[in-house]
Amino acid sequence: MRNARRLVWAVPLVGAALLTTAACGSSSSSTTKSSTTSTTSTTSTSSQTAANAQLCSAASGLQSAISGMNGLTSSTSITQFASATGGVATAWAALQTAAVEVKGIDTTELGNAVNTFESTMQSLPGKGLSFSQDIQSAKAAIVPVEQAAKSIAPNCGTTSTTSTSSGS
Repeated sequence: MRNARRLVWAVPLVGAALLTTAACGSSSSSTTKSSTTSTTSTTSTSSQTAANAQLCSAASGLQSAISGMNGLTSSTSITQFASATGGVATAWAALQTAAVEVKGIDTTELGNAVNTFESTMQSLPGKGLSFSQDIQSAKAAIVPVEQAAKSIAPNCGTTSTTSTSSGS
């Protein structure tokens, strides 16, 4: 019961973190037009490469946050739970920002999954579950987020990975 009372206070804090980070959008500045086509093309390619790298970094950050959620156990504290939940919100905001700069990225499925996750987190105190059950609910709610996140940046980490094993 004591953990449930703490959760009642933790979830609004997590909800505020989720809303705050969701409100953060891209603060992209206008691009200066180049006077030559060659420079524009090089800049555009360079910008797209940088945007792709930023997307991969953000996707990796979201995967780390999801791993943090999946690592929660029955001995997890309310503070750890709130931190893990807030980490997902922060990582999602970073991924949204990065995706704006990458051509052809659709974050609709991931956004829907994150919205469902956030709704689940916000509704936990009213369900009357034990803290352990709350953790299990959170873990179940993060699965669609994880699946959708993998579809956003499927080529991240695969382009520069080479096998260096020596037949062991």
